[in-house]
This record gives sequence, structure tokens and C-alpha cells, in this order.
Amino acid sequence: MWVHIYYFSNSFFPPIDSLSMLEPMPYKGNLVKKKFIFDSIKLDKLKTKATESGVENPSRVEVVTALIYRCAVTAASKLSSAGFLKPSVLIQVFNLRKRIIPPLPEKSFENMVWFYTIKTVEESEMEFPALVGQLKAGLADFCDTYAKNFTGQELIQLNDIREGDGIEAFVTLEQQDMAVLERDAELLQFCYLH
Repeated sequence: MWVHIYYFSNSFFPPIDSLSMLEPMPYKGNLVKKKFIFDSIKLDKLKTKATESGVENPSRVEVVTALIYRCAVTAASKLSSAGFLKPSVLIQVFNLRKRIIPPLPEKSFENMVWFYTIKTVEESEMEFPALVGQLKAGLADFCDTYAKNFTGQELIQLNDIREGDGIEAFVTLEQQDMAVLERDAELLQFCYLH
């Protein structure tokens, strides 16, 4: 299972109703797209959950990404013929402008994005704090290793909500996986389905 995460801040990219460039590529399965809303209170609870498990200063994007990824992989695994964890890869895409040295102005021409991946094969890697930690470590590794050298099937799209500090997550999954995900108690304690 491949999961691609995109996060767009309203301050950089004003929200529009249709982001055709982010629509899934042609696929013969039966995909369903749903919107999950995470308000600022629930985001704070998620961040606290990660912090209490030893993750330092988790971001809103890291905790939402980790939770949705965990729940989506769990949904797919429950429906697999073997009934156990499907090895999965998450691709996290992020804005390079602030990460490279020297940083580029936010209004510079062209999109400047890069990505890193996390892989989950073992059940222990699917624990929420472990996923947040992997996301944080992946970005830190990129910044430490590559950012200094710059002098170039979407399933989850994260956006700031128009009002407040919440995040809306558009999730596209196979229909049967979505049927499990949209009833996931862990996910629904932090968001509501819109």
C-alpha cells in the first residue's frame, strides 16, 4: 500500500474547490474520497498523545498524517485475505522553500516540493507515537542531509480549514477500506466525517 500525503497551507495556496492536479491517476479499483475535519481542540489532544509518548514538539501535520496513515493501513489489513498487517510505504511531500539553505522567499516562482518516505512492515512500527517519530525523523534527516546541498495515487490531502487552526483531510481509499476507516473509533475520537 502506498500513501501520498500533501499538505497545503491557506496562506500559501488559497483553497479552491477542485485540485485536479491532485486527483488520483486512473485506477481500476473502486476508490472513495471523504473529508475528515480535525478541529484545534482535537489536534491539541493528538499532539499531547504524541508528546506524552516521548515525541518532542510534534506538528499538526505530523500527528494527523500519522493517525490517518495508521488507521488506513489498519483498515486495509483487516480486509486482507491474510488478516494481518500489509507492509506499507507513506510518501510525505513538503514545501522546500523554508528548508533549504539559504531559504527561498515564499512567493518565489514555481513549486518547490520534496518528499521522504516511511515504511511499516512490523506491527510495532504502526503505533501512533512511532509513526509521528518516524515522520519527524524523516524530515529532520532530509534537512540535515540534503537541504544544505541546494544552491529543484494521492490518497491523503491535508488543508488548513478556512477558519481556525484545524485541518481538513481529504482521504481517497478503496471503497471497502474506506468503509472500515470511516468507522475507526481511534480516528473518530479526533475528527468528524464531513
